Amino acid sequence: MNTVHNYSRNNYYTSCKTSAVNFSGVKKGALQKIVSSTLKNVDNIPEQINKSRADYFKKYSFTDKLLIRLGLKRDCSAQMAVFDFLGVKPYLSRDGYIAITSYGELEQIKIAKMGLDEAKVFEPVFRIRDNADFNNSSLKELKNLSHVGNNLYLKYSKIDKLGKLNFVGRHVYLNDKLAEKDFKYIFVNGCVLE
Repeated sequence: MNTVHNYSRNNYYTSCKTSAVNFSGVKKGALQKIVSSTLKNVDNIPEQINKSRADYFKKYSFTDKLLIRLGLKRDCSAQMAVFDFLGVKPYLSRDGYIAITSYGELEQIKIAKMGLDEAKVFEPVFRIRDNADFNNSSLKELKNLSHVGNNLYLKYSKIDKLGKLNFVGRHVYLNDKLAEKDFKYIFVNGCVLE
């Protein structure tokens, strides 16, 4: 009692033909132009993203720059926009402070080129997950920074007050304004080097 079903091949292929793209009227050169222009657009995507991101930041940040300069913006959204633009992956905590992945000379230069005061931009930062390099920074104190996940470089900095700093994940490289005794109540997982 085996039942054999006979499916017609013609019905199957006609249903597939209607859903497929038909290039029968397109010349070979035109098809190559379509493919090559599509591939060029795919190659330019990172450039397009960076350009649109920079354009967006220029438009968006004008008022934020003004509010940072005047110190009127208290919700840290302007600083979040700046750190997002710098690519340091900012995270806003519940109590309104910002955690970033790293901070160094490149970020300091970009902040200066934007015409912003580094102290006002850096004020809400409470945590740096990796290295914190303040060697060429214009900061004079760390204010709300309480945690550095890796090395803390202060060798050529102007920093003379540590603020709320209580943890450094590895080594501290001191400047001439700070001494090892300033780190007496700060947990340093590595060495304090002068």
